[in-house]
Amino acid sequence: MKELRHLTQYRLTLTAVGPVFVGDGRQLTKSEYYYDALRGLVVIPDQARLFDWILRRGAEDRYEGFVLSGRSNLRDFLQGERVTPEELGELELYRVDPGNALTGNRPLQNLSLFRRDVQNRPYIPGSSLKGALRTLLLQRLLRQSPWQRPVDLEGRAPAREIEDALLSSDGRSGALHSRMRGILVSDSVPLQNSDLVLCAKEDRAPNGRESVLNLVRECLRPGTRVSFALTVDRRFWPGDFGALLEQSLRDSWDWYCQKYLSRFPGAPDVHRLRQEGPILFVGGGSGYFSKSIAYYAAPWDRVVAGMAGSRKYAVRNRRDVEVGIFPHMLKYTTCQGQKQLLGACRLTVE
Repeated sequence: MKELRHLTQYRLTLTAVGPVFVGDGRQLTKSEYYYDALRGLVVIPDQARLFDWILRRGAEDRYEGFVLSGRSNLRDFLQGERVTPEELGELELYRVDPGNALTGNRPLQNLSLFRRDVQNRPYIPGSSLKGALRTLLLQRLLRQSPWQRPVDLEGRAPAREIEDALLSSDGRSGALHSRMRGILVSDSVPLQNSDLVLCAKEDRAPNGRESVLNLVRECLRPGTRVSFALTVDRRFWPGDFGALLEQSLRDSWDWYCQKYLSRFPGAPDVHRLRQEGPILFVGGGSGYFSKSIAYYAAPWDRVVAGMAGSRKYAVRNRRDVEVGIFPHMLKYTTCQGQKQLLGACRLTVE
């Protein structure tokens, strides 16, 4: 921790406890990556070099036929064109560990990619972590001062209205008047491709029923440490902001365990996580409950009924109301041979 005039600088370190997915919206179709099951690797090709290679071989029609045929592994096409190991190396942009997401008994799936910088290195934007910190702070404020107004579960509220009311620095609404502008989080230190592993999305219901969804993501490998710089303006956040974050995280994790995880008896990995200390959920796919303030701001039953029947969701899930929780699925993946919660991280403030 360093202090400079009215600013305090901290170093934040996230340690991935479960796989973490921070996507950039890009997705590769099943025919756009090379999967070698025998060697246990996935090669992501440079698309420009791949198409140049196809053109130089006069293989445009054959490639078009491959794509239209429904065959899903680029490896089939390249081997049919007798690609050499040297040529494959020239086409490679990077490679990633397939983990437990791709197996011989399941068809290949489209692949959602991790966010990358201009040098094609994986990283986590500061905005992703700042959003998680914002949720922690709002949860703390709502525990201290329960929300008394009706909560609009259909519109942009509750988050926008509640943030304007609880985080305003001068009584006015909008980002320019929020105390959050006194918190600056840098992008993470760049990561390595070896820090990533492919993970399939899995759901677990309270009764123990599990399902694997047709969705595969590049995720941060459990055990990876990611560093950020945090700058806090003490004019907006007087006092020890690091201690405030740590206490807020402990309180929110305790509440999450009592109200949500307790509804999934026997769920794998949960007992260990509860024993080892507070978890901060970062990135996509970790579930609505881990990032929402709705349950802090409105009666529990009303949130369940309102969100389960909301127009935001294509399928109105009456099962949520029956089991008394929205959503009624815990978000998992299988990584390193173990069931692990998606997005679970530990936060260190220095």
